[in-house]
Amino acid sequence: MIEAGRTASLYQAAIDAGTIIAPPRATLEEIANGHPDLESTHAARRVLEKRRARRELAEREAA
Repeated sequence: MIEAGRTASLYQAAIDAGTIIAPPRATLEEIANGHPDLESTHAARRVLEKRRARRELAEREAA
């Protein structure tokens, strides 16, 4: 466990120093388009659906 923390620290230090470039973070939409068996795919889809519903509600209330 200590080695994992050390590795993460070294990785972050290399990113901060500009030695390596961190991979881009996946967007919620990209995760939602993932493999249908993954729980993360289902969770991302639920979050996007809730956001859509909130946006529609706000638009109806504003009208």
